[in-house]
Amino acid sequence: MEALKPFEEILEADIRQQSFVKLTEQGKFENNTLRDFYNCAKARELHDGVPERIRNHFQTARHLLIYAWFYYPFHVTAMFHALVTAEFALKLRAGSQRGGFERLLKQAIQNGWIRDEGFAHGRHIKERLKRQREEGKVFGHEYPEVESYCTTLLRVLPFLRNELAHGTSMLHNESPKWLRICADLINQLFPKP
Repeated sequence: MEALKPFEEILEADIRQQSFVKLTEQGKFENNTLRDFYNCAKARELHDGVPERIRNHFQTARHLLIYAWFYYPFHVTAMFHALVTAEFALKLRAGSQRGGFERLLKQAIQNGWIRDEGFAHGRHIKERLKRQREEGKVFGHEYPEVESYCTTLLRVLPFLRNELAHGTSMLHNESPKWLRICADLINQLFPKP
């Protein structure tokens, strides 16, 4: 059961962080550090063409990612806030405060505001699948083409946002991935200066 951390332990890493390691350039496994969390959050950046109020809103998600070091459930909270920021950015780009997340995403895809190529995670998945096919690691004779990354996001992002907004016991450490996806989405909506 989650409990309030004792005051004396507030600045200590959540014990669950010990379950995860990183692979160093030297090929060794090491525990993550607070510096790793900070660097990860720092890398999830919105460019200067994104309106200031959206960039300010996204800072909360970045800070929650950092503070997940101290309290593991903040990973989920960081993801939720990033999704809410993405919806906020879509509303601003569409010039409408009405309409749901799914409708706004569909509009962004149809208008070409977001494209598969603009998502680092989508490019990585596509490259990995291509490599696996070339190496014969994908079995069978025919493979259906994978749906576009934007189409996948159209199904997944509103579902996840709603799941988190209406209460869930979801717990994971994937906030870095979701912040990257949301940052890539937001960065595509507004031209770089």
